[in-house]
Parts: sequence; structure tokens; C-alpha cells
Amino acid sequence: MSIRIISSIIIVLILILIMLYFKKHLNIKERTGWIFSKDRKKIFKIIDAIAIIVFLVLNVIDVNYNTTSDFYPYFILGLFLFLFTTQGIEEYINYRKEKFYYYSFLCASSFIVLIIIFIFTEN
Repeated sequence: MSIRIISSIIIVLILILIMLYFKKHLNIKERTGWIFSKDRKKIFKIIDAIAIIVFLVLNVIDVNYNTTSDFYPYFILGLFLFLFTTQGIEEYINYRKEKFYYYSFLCASSFIVLIIIFIFTEN
């Protein structure tokens, strides 16, 4: 197996364990909601929509101009990093007492670790 796959599995397992710790010991409930749900502020919906459109445009450009798509994992990880960061900022602003933002920032930091792992490991 590739070092990228093994490290990704380890990061996901650590992420699940930390989320269980948040839920059980810190009593932080997970806030469910879709990216474009009704209870989100309009500015954050627009920012997320722009990020998704930029992601799609960059992927089309990458597929059309490169014979090998080496940047595809970075595009996906970067998109999720951006989406979870904006979601965490929004939850920090709106739901600071409930501490929902812990989950979003935890996911964003795990995507930072995955990006670093993907940069410094070979295919």
C-alpha cells in the first residue's frame, strides 16, 4: 500500500477518535447541515459557491491542459480545507457557546495534515 493511503487512513481514524472524545467527554454536539442549508448566512453560502465554482473551473483547466492530473488531490483537499474553515468561522461567529466550530476546525486541520503528507510523499 502507498504511504499516502496508509497515512490518510490513520488521519481518518484519529479524526474519528477525537470527534468521539468531543461528543462524550466535552459534551459538544455535532451540528448537522448542508453547505447550502437555510439556516446559514447568505455571505457564507456565496463564499462556498464561489469556492466550488473555482474548484470546478480549475479541474477543467487541469484536465484539458495536463496529460497527467498531478494536482487533483491538492484541489480536492484544498477545497475541503477552505469549506471547513469557512464553516468553522461561521459557527464560531454564530454558535460560539455551543462550540460547534470545534468539529469544523478539527476537520480543517486534518486536511492541512493531509496536504502536507501528500506534498512530502511520492505516488
